[in-house]
Amino acid sequence: MKNKFIKYSLVAGLSLGLATACTDNFLTREPQGQYSPTALQTPTGVEGILLGAYGMLDGTGLDGQAPWENEIQSWVFGGIPSDDAYKGTDAGDQPEESFIEKYDFQPTNGHIKNKWRGLFKGVARSNDALNSLKNAKGVNADRAKQIEAEARFLRGVFHFEARKMWKNIPFIDDKIFDLNNTESTKVPNDKETWPLIEADFQAAMAVLPDKQEEVGRPTKWAAMAFLAKAYMFQGWNISTGVANTAKLQAAKAILDQIVNSGKFRLTPKFYSNFDVATRNNEESVFEVQYAVSSATGDASDQGMGLAHPYASPWGCCG
Repeated sequence: MKNKFIKYSLVAGLSLGLATACTDNFLTREPQGQYSPTALQTPTGVEGILLGAYGMLDGTGLDGQAPWENEIQSWVFGGIPSDDAYKGTDAGDQPEESFIEKYDFQPTNGHIKNKWRGLFKGVARSNDALNSLKNAKGVNADRAKQIEAEARFLRGVFHFEARKMWKNIPFIDDKIFDLNNTESTKVPNDKETWPLIEADFQAAMAVLPDKQEEVGRPTKWAAMAFLAKAYMFQGWNISTGVANTAKLQAAKAILDQIVNSGKFRLTPKFYSNFDVATRNNEESVFEVQYAVSSATGDASDQGMGLAHPYASPWGCCG
């Protein structure tokens, strides 16, 4: 009886082993619940990665932080300290902004840290789109040129914002960036980045169309406007007090092209630029898109919380 039991056990074990061998080996399966880089090397995959780069424009793409900490409008870092905007509410609400308002910058200020994180996450996603495009199969040649131009435009925007904030920054392009190597982006910040930022806008300007079929994507005119803005930021040497007339003249030449193109004009009413009903109007060269009807409050742009009373009956925060 004992011998029969052992024999049946061996047969059952062998059968189980054969059954397991006939199925996929669970030790070599792709991770469930996430895409592999190879799976994203398709037209749909590349477009999705590019959309992820766009997602960093509104500041909602990072975990565990509010959009006003890193969205590119820079209400916190530009509007408040310049007195164009008022922080509002009370001292206990977003105290990091009160320090920024007073130019009392501390290394521990979470808003400043997250601004850096947000901008360079945008750079990383732009580079990821460019690298994925190089390895993708089946992407239409004309669309591939557009994807590259859009990604370089976005990378230029994120580096531009970082250059405005910190001056000495690393410039991380798709040749440096390696998604699988966290050390790849540890590059020195000892070189001037303006020429590299300009090159991204110039490359985008040469390829992007006059008008996009999908609202929110940059046009040739948007790339030109950002290039002119980059020139203007170099138009005055703070250290010497001397104007850089060459950069200012280059900016004016581009801006004259935009104005004289007939594509844009001032709206009859200034507030139309802030009215949902008249968004993306004739005065707009480039707009970050928000979802007013989204169930996620941040998607409707709380990046500019304004200075409203937030006690009853309104409540915080917009």
